[in-house]
Amino acid sequence: MVRGADAVVTNSAESAAHVERLGATPRIVPPGIDLSRFAPSPRPSHRRVLYLGGDVAHKGIGVARRHADTVLGPGIRELAPAEIPALLAAHDVLLVPSVAEPFGLVAAEAIASGRWVVASAVGGLPEIVTDGLNGTLVVDGDVAGALSRIPDYDPWAVAATASRFSVERHRAGMDRVWSEVIGRLAGGRPEPSGEGGADGAHDAVGDRAAAAEDDHASG
Repeated sequence: MVRGADAVVTNSAESAAHVERLGATPRIVPPGIDLSRFAPSPRPSHRRVLYLGGDVAHKGIGVARRHADTVLGPGIRELAPAEIPALLAAHDVLLVPSVAEPFGLVAAEAIASGRWVVASAVGGLPEIVTDGLNGTLVVDGDVAGALSRIPDYDPWAVAATASRFSVERHRAGMDRVWSEVIGRLAGGRPEPSGEGGADGAHDAVGDRAAAAEDDHASG
């Protein structure tokens, strides 16, 4: 699938490294977050730790059950997307104790909501969480210690670090990918029969590029 794609898009440098080992040159475009939905608010008066992840080992569910006040997600209690901003606002810390994590969208959503993130230093999480600025990266497995050292952080200062994950920046990144692919296709290959111009080129590559992205994400 990767070799047959006109473009391969990954959500993090961690994911890109896996694709490069398959012989492709991926473009990194992090997912976009609606910053009007995920916005900072005052912290709750008492420390409350939230886990939003699946009931699976690689998400660190065992650690979450020991350390989080609220444990939610697939296989535990399903959530509607509309519920997530209020849940983040009602908690002081998001815990992401994953063993493996290609990106970690919920960590970015929490930061955009002005909430401190305590996360394992694995996968794409260090690309989202900057230790000491918007969260704590756990490198030694001492989650309890990390939770005991949460600073008296400013939610608005934390949220300011999430601007790079805006929907607008995501769209701009994908626009650059499409422009590159369409330009290369229109300039170097015959147009598909019955399709013309940039729109035809877009249709011709769309399924292959999207399939490559989905195929990698599903892994």
